[in-house]
Amino acid sequence: MKRFVLFTLIFTLAAFGALAQQADGKVVVQTFKFKFKSADKAAQMVRPLVSSGGSVSIQAGANTLVVTDRSDNVSRIADAIEDYDVPSRTFKLELKLVAAGRVTGNPPAVPEDLREVSTKLAGVLRFNSFEKLGELAVAGREGDVVRRDVDGAYHADFTIGEYDPVTGTVQVSDFQLGRYHQTAAGKKELTEVLKTTLNLKVGQTVILGASKLPESNRALMLIVVARQ
Repeated sequence: MKRFVLFTLIFTLAAFGALAQQADGKVVVQTFKFKFKSADKAAQMVRPLVSSGGSVSIQAGANTLVVTDRSDNVSRIADAIEDYDVPSRTFKLELKLVAAGRVTGNPPAVPEDLREVSTKLAGVLRFNSFEKLGELAVAGREGDVVRRDVDGAYHADFTIGEYDPVTGTVQVSDFQLGRYHQTAAGKKELTEVLKTTLNLKVGQTVILGASKLPESNRALMLIVVARQ
């Protein structure tokens, strides 16, 4: 019985200490008015930073965000908003289209700029043959729509979305990759190969399997890097 009472006392003291620690965190209300970005989109970025007892409300007409939380947490949120509410940033997107396959015997030499990627693909998917089919490097600002051919055989469409300073990612939305082909009538048409939305961590290489190449045992791989 004494042990039980002692345990209960210790537990009660620990709980009281935790409550006292929470009570010491002063709750403040701060309003953030956005100059360059939308309060709606800013709320999506801020919500993961708000504590369980905090709240975020949007005043769409005034393009403002009202945050209620502990003062230390509001300070952290204010820093994130300061990094977010800036003029549109410019990003450089680098795309490579690679045909990857498996061959018996001695595989062909891997192009120097594909060696890092080939190591990853060889380990995960057992590919040992790599051929670069095309590449594209394009710079654009947040919100820009990009429509470019990739070495004449493929076409890429996408929108450069907003940068999230909390996660260090930029969204590439409505990404569409198409492949040109000739119809029986000799007309050039575009066939969709890949359609997706990407959240790219700046500086990190992302590898996607786009499709199987026609009349081939090779796969078309898309390698994307976003740089600031």
